[in-house]
Amino acid sequence: MSVELVSISTDKHMGVSFRGATRPQNVELTPDEEHMDFAKEGAAEARILPGHIGYVNLKAFPLDTSAAQVYAGLFNMFAGTRALIVDVRDNGGGASAVDLFLSYRHPGP
Repeated sequence: MSVELVSISTDKHMGVSFRGATRPQNVELTPDEEHMDFAKEGAAEARILPGHIGYVNLKAFPLDTSAAQVYAGLFNMFAGTRALIVDVRDNGGGASAVDLFLSYRHPGP
């Protein structure tokens, strides 16, 4: 899957990896996990999952200037995590804010 992502996007930062004996089928969240709601700015959900894994569900990449503040807040929240899951399954894409979002995780070429 990683090879396909790189060949399609030509972005060598893209990749998919899995570590563990078995692939988890469902992720169960506990009530005390950190949670932020950015639904108005495109991030429908942001959490710290068990194992100190960041998770963000991006339903849209907003076009307005508030995107930078939202992304900065998200990446401050995820600063100490071991990994980050960016869920874009329901994201229609199309906005240039995707470049801004990715710049927080990979500031260099």
